[in-house]
Amino acid sequence: MQVIIYKLVDGTTNAVEVTEDIYLIHLELVQQEKRNHWKETRRHTSLYYFTDMGIDFEDKRIDIFAEIERKENAERVHKALLTLSDKRRDLVRKCFTRK
Repeated sequence: MQVIIYKLVDGTTNAVEVTEDIYLIHLELVQQEKRNHWKETRRHTSLYYFTDMGIDFEDKRIDIFAEIERKENAERVHKALLTLSDKRRDLVRKCFTRK
């Protein structure tokens, strides 16, 4: 006799004692499920998989150098704002905040 352990959605497990023949059929079904999963993931690789691996794709719609320059300018403005007094900083925010 063999034991098949099922993990249920609620986190509990259930052990079922089965004959050797049924256990072999169960093992074959588990292997077939793994093969099917492998085929699907092989055909449809998620972009998240690539980004998790550190691989990124170039976005042709964005000018990378302009984006870097924009971020650097934003950092400079932020640092300059920190040098102002609270009153002047508040005035600048009121003038340049989008409505």
